Amino acid sequence: MIMRTELFHPLSVHFPIAFIVLFIVIKIATLFVKDEIVKKIGNFFYQASLITSLILTGASLYLGDSAAEIVKNKICQMSKIDQHEDFSKLLLLVLILLLAVEILFTFLKDHWKNANLKTIRILHVFLVLILFFATGFFLFKTAHTGAALVYEQGAAVLNHPKNCP
Repeated sequence: MIMRTELFHPLSVHFPIAFIVLFIVIKIATLFVKDEIVKKIGNFFYQASLITSLILTGASLYLGDSAAEIVKNKICQMSKIDQHEDFSKLLLLVLILLLAVEILFTFLKDHWKNANLKTIRILHVFLVLILFFATGFFLFKTAHTGAALVYEQGAAVLNHPKNCP
């Protein structure tokens, strides 16, 4: 039996969620590490997890578009699909901003030798923490609206009767 195409999206969403949680945990852990070698290893895995989560979020968004095309005629409120997609696009945007902040501060740290590095580090941590909160918020909203599509609208449920109010 071949898997239904609309099921690739719900299968794919767990991977970006795992990598998002992983990069947040790694980054917070490296803030408390003193050993420079461990800090460099942690930063490498943080950056790799961030990039991986960004790629996987984009792939999941793409698979969500194809799933939406299949289930859109079977659910009562199309606006719920749009809301779910909007939150996932905002999540992707926050991940892109987070990567841009990391690239910018890596560049600043390497090229601003005369600047106050402590101020740059504090600003960096502050921006990253704000973006972590935004990531968590949009991840939760995306997951919640996706769950509502399945449990309230019957998206991708076989033989679901379309009982619209």
